[in-house]
Amino acid sequence: MIGKVIIKNILISLTKVFSWKEKGSLSKIITILLLTVIFISTAFLMYSIIQPKRETFTEFYMLGQGGKASNYPTELKVGEKATVILGIANHEYRNVTYYVEIWLIKPTHESETNVTEIQNLTLMDDFSITLPNLPADIESEWRPQYEVNYTFSINKSGKWQVWFLLFKDQRPLLPDSKEGWDKEAKKRIIEAIRGEILSLKLNINVSI
Repeated sequence: MIGKVIIKNILISLTKVFSWKEKGSLSKIITILLLTVIFISTAFLMYSIIQPKRETFTEFYMLGQGGKASNYPTELKVGEKATVILGIANHEYRNVTYYVEIWLIKPTHESETNVTEIQNLTLMDDFSITLPNLPADIESEWRPQYEVNYTFSINKSGKWQVWFLLFKDQRPLLPDSKEGWDKEAKKRIIEAIRGEILSLKLNINVSI
């Protein structure tokens, strides 16, 4: 309704300005083109005002014992099994295939923001899942879309990190050569630390 009123007022004003009967053929063509451009621009403007912007995003989360965001397995014995819940929710307004990689690394030095060196980097597991869009409705009660219990163990003592990396649509390939594999694997962890890859991390102390 508002758009129609705006367009009508524009057309009335332009009609008065251009005095159609007094125009020659060329002037009439230019006038028609100008009115068409104004009409299309106004239509796009009204659409952008009326149509709400859609924020696309993916939820990737981890829950500990009891399905809560706490009680994570941070103290383990060598070979002891631990379980966490990994959750994914697709709010991308399209079907998305997600690829999850689970990495075990042993950093030689860690601060709150980065790892200066990585050793004993191992790809523990990986899996994929295709999810349809789940509309994000902040007014309704939150509900999970996909959750899986993931169980793992660590067979060496020391301070370790377990990283869960999430990729959308396509999983980057790892090179066949050992040198290329190590380089790409470390690159992924560094990108995860920088926030360039959607990821989750567990710091775990493993004792004998």
